[in-house]
Parts: sequence; structure tokens; C-alpha cells
Amino acid sequence: MRITILNTKLSELKFRFLSYLEQPDGGEPYSKNTIRSYSQSMDVFIDFLEENQVETINDVNDTTIKFFVGYLIKNSLKQVSIKNKLSAVQFFWEVAFDFPNDMINPVSRYIESSKKKKRGGRTEKRLIPVLYSHEVDLLLDTVFASRQAISARDLAIIGLMLDSGLRSEELCNLTIKKLKDMLIMNRLAVIGKGNKERSIKVLTTYRPTLVSYMNTIRQKGDDDFAFVTIQGTQMKQRVLHQMVSHYLKIAKIKKPQMGGHLLRHTAASLMLASGMNLKLVQENLGHSSITTTEKYLHLV
Repeated sequence: MRITILNTKLSELKFRFLSYLEQPDGGEPYSKNTIRSYSQSMDVFIDFLEENQVETINDVNDTTIKFFVGYLIKNSLKQVSIKNKLSAVQFFWEVAFDFPNDMINPVSRYIESSKKKKRGGRTEKRLIPVLYSHEVDLLLDTVFASRQAISARDLAIIGLMLDSGLRSEELCNLTIKKLKDMLIMNRLAVIGKGNKERSIKVLTTYRPTLVSYMNTIRQKGDDDFAFVTIQGTQMKQRVLHQMVSHYLKIAKIKKPQMGGHLLRHTAASLMLASGMNLKLVQENLGHSSITTTEKYLHLV
């Protein structure tokens, strides 16, 4: 079922679009991270339309999209961020309307028009950022030297992410039972994107940091979350990102990405460097296509 919204006011757009993402026709719900990204992009788009007194979505055309891109550039967004926001708005259009023959997605029309004007111009490509061996050592030394009450937890988190390539959300959802099983089998079962379960063949390089941490939480039950905040609540992705970024900044390590995803990238490089075959790395990371995993080959 399409969410046809011709003449619908802007205030209703985001809710109806996100509802579709949570329950698409004949498919699995989109991941929380994807929905969050689309939500943020739609916020920016709707704010732009409201600032320019565009009251309904059918008042939008490819000229509007052109001005929207100019608005993003004016706000110093990088090319990749602009591309992501355009992609979100384009997808919104695709699920929002059953297009009549004379109605074209204005975002698609703008993109096609831009391609014709570029004369072979390409989007800038960047290598995937990772921590190199000496930077990993520096990061762990920085955490250890902080001597905070949560240092054991933070060392365990960073070590586990480097050994497993877990997504931040997956790590935050781990229970103590999951980690106990992993320490026995060297495999970790997690629920990833699209509610799909996968079994990760975990490296053992930083296993001692996890064992030390597990010894500090022996009194907790198997169903308790393995990693919690100082207040005892489940750790959230935002807190995890801030924690990793905090230590990287103290260590004076600067990368294009500064949170948990940097550790996931690094884990992929460590797996390949250990001799793990590409197919197994793909399965560990939960990539739907091996083409995505192949992007890490330059790191070996």
C-alpha cells in the first residue's frame, strides 16, 4: 500500500513516511539506524520547505530540489551528506506516490539533469578509515591510563568491537549470557539489520580485556545487559559513540569517523590481516553483498 499524500500538509509527511519504513509492504522493517537517518534527512527537507513557504508537497518541483541542494551547500554539508539527504528524499517520493504518467519524481529529474551537466564528473571517493596497529595500541593505552571506574568496561567494549566487528546497536543489546557463550565457543550470535541473526567468528586478540571485565560483573544475571552506564541503564549508541570519540580525542587520533563504526572498519581489516577469507568476513560483518566487503581489501 502506497502512502499517497498529494496535497497533504508538511506536518503529516514525516510521520507517515516513517510509519511506512517500520512496516513496508511485503518486506522486512528497515533498521533503526536507517529510519533514524531518513528521519533526520526529512527534518532538514521539511524545515527548508517551511522556510520557503512551500505549504504542500505537490508544490515541489525540480527547481525546488535545486534550491534545496544550494541550501545544503550553504550550510557546509559535505558532498556525501548531500547525496544521502537527496537519496532519502528521493526514496520518500518513490513510496509516497503512485505516479501518473505525466508526474515524475522531482529528485530523480534533478539528479538526471545534474549528471548531464557534469561532463563525466564523479563523486569523490575516499578510502575507508581505520585505526592502524600503533593507533589501536595508543587508544587502549589511553583508556587504561584514564584509571576511571568504568575503564574495565570501556576496554572490554573497544576490545570486543575490534575482535568482532559488531555494529554499535548490536553491542548495546548484548546480554551477559551471550558473552559467556562467546568465551566458550569463540562465536557470538547477534541479531543484526533486518532482524537477521548471524554467528560471528570472533578474533581473540583482545579477549583478556573482556575476561577481566566479566570478572567484575559476576553477580549479575545472565539476562542482564552486558554493558551499562554509570547509572546502571542499558548503554545507548549515542553514549557509545561519545565514549569512543572521547578516548580518540585524548589520544590525539583524528579520523573521518570517530565512533564505534571506526572500530567496526578496523575489525574488518584485522580479520583480513589474520588470514580470514573474504566470505567469512562478509558473514561476520553481516554484509548482504560481498562487494561491500571487498572495499576493505585495500587495507590488507
